[in-house]
Order: sequence, then C-alpha cells, then structure tokens
Amino acid sequence: MTEAWLPAEAAAELWKWKEKLRRAFGVTGCDSGSPYEVIESADPSRIPPPKTPTKPKSNEAKNVFTATDERSPYFQDSL
Repeated sequence: MTEAWLPAEAAAELWKWKEKLRRAFGVTGCDSGSPYEVIESADPSRIPPPKTPTKPKSNEAKNVFTATDERSPYFQDSL
C-alpha cells in the first residue's frame, strides 16, 4: 500500500470499500449503481419568462432625467 496510486484507481478502490460497508451494515436508500446523481435539465418551454418592466407612475420618477430644474453649468456648451 505504500506505492503511489493514480487518482482514478484510488477513487475506484474507495468506492468499492464504501459499497462493501453499505452492504455489510444493510444501508438502504443510497444509489449503489452510480457515485454521481444525474440531474435532468428543465424543459425550456416550461420556464416562465421574466416579468416585463413597467414605467414608474409617480411624477418624481418621471422627471429624473429631464431638464426641469436649474440648468447645470457643465451642460451649457452642449445645447
């Protein structure tokens, strides 16, 4: 056991050892056939689209980007 193991060999041996322990102690509920659980992806046609953004209804929110206040000195040349 002192020689170097490849990671794949070590994983396979560990998996076998765990399976022997499960069988010896009668553990049920574990998938003994595969070490990884395969999760199926969701059907894209069944995923609802995101909610469409709505425009704000308040007057304050409407005037955020409009020139209703005092003019800024930084924009005097641009108009």
